[in-house]
Amino acid sequence: MYTCANCTVLACANNAPEKMPKNCPMRNASVMEAARAGYDLPENHDFYVNCSAIEGLGYCQWPRLKETVEFCKRMGYHKLGLAFCKGLRKEARIVADLLRAQGFEVVSVICKTGELQILGVHNYENVMAAVAMAAAYGVDLDVIRKSVLAFKGVEHRIEYVAEKNGVVYYNDSKGTNPDAAIKGIQAMNRPTILIGGGYDKQSDFHEWIQSFDGKVRYLVLIGATKEQIQKEAAECGFHDCILKDTFEEALDTCVELARPGDAVLLSPACASWGMFPNYEVRGEEFKKYVNAL
Repeated sequence: MYTCANCTVLACANNAPEKMPKNCPMRNASVMEAARAGYDLPENHDFYVNCSAIEGLGYCQWPRLKETVEFCKRMGYHKLGLAFCKGLRKEARIVADLLRAQGFEVVSVICKTGELQILGVHNYENVMAAVAMAAAYGVDLDVIRKSVLAFKGVEHRIEYVAEKNGVVYYNDSKGTNPDAAIKGIQAMNRPTILIGGGYDKQSDFHEWIQSFDGKVRYLVLIGATKEQIQKEAAECGFHDCILKDTFEEALDTCVELARPGDAVLLSPACASWGMFPNYEVRGEEFKKYVNAL
């Protein structure tokens, strides 16, 4: 996973390829070729050309809503989506009326992420896509709202298990590789005790560790990769690793370390083989342990 937003080297801007970080996308020729090719796709080309044209015409002259209207007309859009917080319902109604007056069909939906039972920006994006599809097919907005608020997520994927003594436990056993586990830790909204490690698939864990972003209090490691992950964590400046021999020992340690307000997250960034038949069994064992606390 690339982390350009956090890069402090800026080798690309300084024309210094020898200083590029290990995960710099410019090191990957196929990625760069694909990115350049993307600019030539008609839908992308039209999008950025019209964005630039509208910016040139309206910069410091048009209000943002007029820029939006002119851009959508240039792109040939007929149906627009409007999302808003419930505290801005009056303002949203005014904007919707103005857009309709310009000839657009407007679909609007109200839902705050804090009301959802799932965590993570990627899940919020999934909800928005589902809402847009349902609204486009004419599903009543009240039905859409009730449905997304009732959705509890997918088993073993940042699955809420229980809250015990002020500590919330999440099962992300499906996080069987670093990229998937990055989504898990990014979704956490409180200090976290993280369980990682497992079968060695020759993965690189640097980007996963870099994604901790100060959230992880301790990384409790198990399985064949525990020493490797500890080593890569140290290379990234993270030293709060605890190595355990068994899954149960790791869980016991998490319970001992966790404080009220913390989360305990099983998101191993590794496959379960060698310790469990599959990630489902690993997740079920985690839930069984937590529910017995």
